[in-house]
Amino acid sequence: MVQGFRKTETINEEEKKIADGEFLKSITTKTKDELRVYFEKKYEYYKNKSKCTFGFGPEGSCEFIGAFFLADFDETTRESIEKIIIEVFNGNITPLDFSNQMDNIVTNSKIRYDTWSSAFRFIKSGTGVWIDSHACAIMANTITGKDLNNKINSNNDNKNINTKNENDECFIATAAFGDFNNEYVVKFRKYRDRVLVNRLLGRIFIYSYYKVSPPFARIIGKHEFLKNFTRKILLKISQHLS
Repeated sequence: MVQGFRKTETINEEEKKIADGEFLKSITTKTKDELRVYFEKKYEYYKNKSKCTFGFGPEGSCEFIGAFFLADFDETTRESIEKIIIEVFNGNITPLDFSNQMDNIVTNSKIRYDTWSSAFRFIKSGTGVWIDSHACAIMANTITGKDLNNKINSNNDNKNINTKNENDECFIATAAFGDFNNEYVVKFRKYRDRVLVNRLLGRIFIYSYYKVSPPFARIIGKHEFLKNFTRKILLKISQHLS
């Protein structure tokens, strides 16, 4: 259960049916334009609150809209829903985590899960083409905050550039310049530690870099022409690093 979630008081089957009908009515009576205005208002609020844009993916965007309809309809879910949306925008959980936690919230809400699914399908059909090109629907992040933190925590705790460890290596730059302590390799590490680790997209880049760069670095290190070519590219990039 989502931490801090307040379970709805037990209601009987007849009350569930009434709640299901009222919830669906609150959504299905909306026109496409009304759905869009509702969505934009909610997205802008959280974008401004977190000072960043974030992609839930096309399907996740529809669930994002449905989550607020549920929060408006069943006030016992509001705090938990707002909490996990903030967590997504801040990059602490992924949209998949959001979806899983929404499943739990719905299960403990006034409505039945089948009703939630029906609402989702209506929202998906009602948003039309525009949702696919919206910032909220860009490819969803699948890297968890835990993965990122495990990968960069040692960098935050230890800024000594002369201490070489797995998390402190700039694989490709080291392979290209042939020296872990080369001034340009050091410059890239400093930029990583001073700038990239403090930004969500920067942390995602660092995580991805550690995952994919070692094989390329090994290939570069074996061929002099690749070293020269890579050095030229990195030297140009380094000119733009503050």
